[in-house]
Amino acid sequence: MGFEAVGIVDSVKASLRPGDQGRTWKRRWKDAQADLDRLLVPRPGPLDGDAIHAANKDLQAFYVQTYHIKDSLKNDSASTGVSGKRIEDEINNNPDLALLADLCNLDKHGKLMKPPRSGDVPKIVSVEGSTVSDASGSGGWRLDVEIEHKGNRLDGLDVAKRSIAAWRSALKKWNLM
Repeated sequence: MGFEAVGIVDSVKASLRPGDQGRTWKRRWKDAQADLDRLLVPRPGPLDGDAIHAANKDLQAFYVQTYHIKDSLKNDSASTGVSGKRIEDEINNNPDLALLADLCNLDKHGKLMKPPRSGDVPKIVSVEGSTVSDASGSGGWRLDVEIEHKGNRLDGLDVAKRSIAAWRSALKKWNLM
């Protein structure tokens, strides 16, 4: 009597390759909106130093990635009809995009290598987490980043929301939305 070998697989692998592999302005714009949505949701899990640093890292990465929508717009200028000069002018003339540029470059270089686009060097004065709860009693915590800029204290998440609103306004002005 012969025996047959039977193999059992205890895992399955599935994969998906999305169609839009390029870093176009449309992909970056979609990613920036999704990243902002994730930043605004209360975070589950423990409120501790490592979690706060990770959340702040996510916010700083948002500033960098969202500012660099400009590079993809410039790369796609032949198809969009929006010149690099118009894009740079929009950033320089929009206080929210100018501040975003400065926050991006501060994170990237540790200091501004050129005069601040926003007219003053922003300074992150505090990073902390605070617990939140909603009417259902569920909660979590949120990141609180305080930015000093031109004598004002700004909330880092509000700056993120305003940068998305500023890009949305520019994209509409250029008939890209």
